[in-house]
Amino acid sequence: MKQNVCIASMCFPNRTAAGWHIFISVSAFILAIGFSPPVWSGVIRTTISSHCTITASGDLELRMDIRNKGNVKAHKMAATLTIFDVIRRYPDLGENPDGGKMTLEDRIDRPGWNPGVYAGIITVSFEEQNGKTHFADHFFTVQYRTKSSDLRAVPLELRANSLVFNPSAFWIKEEPLRVTLENREDTAITPDLHLYLPEGFNSPDAAGTHPLPPKSERVVTLSVLRDANAESNKAFHLIATYDLNGLHYTSLLKKVIRMEKKPVLFKVYVMGSGAMILLVWGFLMVVGRKVKSEE
Repeated sequence: MKQNVCIASMCFPNRTAAGWHIFISVSAFILAIGFSPPVWSGVIRTTISSHCTITASGDLELRMDIRNKGNVKAHKMAATLTIFDVIRRYPDLGENPDGGKMTLEDRIDRPGWNPGVYAGIITVSFEEQNGKTHFADHFFTVQYRTKSSDLRAVPLELRANSLVFNPSAFWIKEEPLRVTLENREDTAITPDLHLYLPEGFNSPDAAGTHPLPPKSERVVTLSVLRDANAESNKAFHLIATYDLNGLHYTSLLKKVIRMEKKPVLFKVYVMGSGAMILLVWGFLMVVGRKVKSEE
C-alpha cells in the first residue's frame, strides 16, 4: 500500500506531486533572487568649500564650510585637514542636520615651506543613523609666498587614462590606472605621487615616489579596486609634488570613474538559473525513478 509523503508540513498523495512542488518552489526562488524590491532611504549630501589667506608674516588663515544638502541628519561628524607636512584633526564635531552648515577656522603659523604651490585636502567623515560610515574629500591649492609668473613653466606633465568598471561583471573588482609622468626639464626631479579615491574604491598603490631623469617619461600602473559601495561618476584625484630650484611644485589631476553596465551579469544569471533548474529537475527524476522501482 502506498503511503502519503509529507514535506514542509504539507501532505501530498504521492512522491511525484511532492517532487513537482519542490521543483516549482526552487525554480520560483531562483528566478526571484534577482528581483528584490528597492528600499528607499534618506540621502546625506556633503559639500565642502574652503578659503585660505596668506598673512604678511607667512601664516595661513583657513576657513572651511561643511554643508549637508541632503534630507537626513549626518551623525558623528569629523574632519581632517592636510597641507603638505601639516595635519590638523577636528574630531567630535557632532551632528549636521539636513540643510545645515558647519564652519571650521584654523591658523597655521609660519610653516617654513619653500615658496610655491601646495595641495590641501579636507576629508570629512560622518555616519548615517544606522551607523554606516561615509566620507567626502575636498581639494584646493595654496600659492605660498610666490608669484604666478615664477611658476609659469611647470616641469612635470601628469596624465592618466580613464577608469571604467563593469558592475555587471561582479567577479572583476580591479582595474588598472596608468599614470604618465613626463619630466620636461633638463634637471632630474623626484615626484611624490598620491592617489585619492572616492568612497567605494581603494588602492594598494595610493602613494609612491618616482624619480625621473631629465627629459624623461615614465608610466606607472596603479591598481584600483571597487567594493559594494562603488558608484559611477565619482571623481578621483592624482597629486604629484616635488621641489626644483628652491620652489615647490604641485600637479593636480582630476578625473571621473565611470560604471558602464554590459549584459554579462544577466546572461550569467539566466544561464546559471537554467542550469540550476535542470539540476533540480534531473535530481527529482532520478529520485522519482528510484521510488517507482522500490514500489
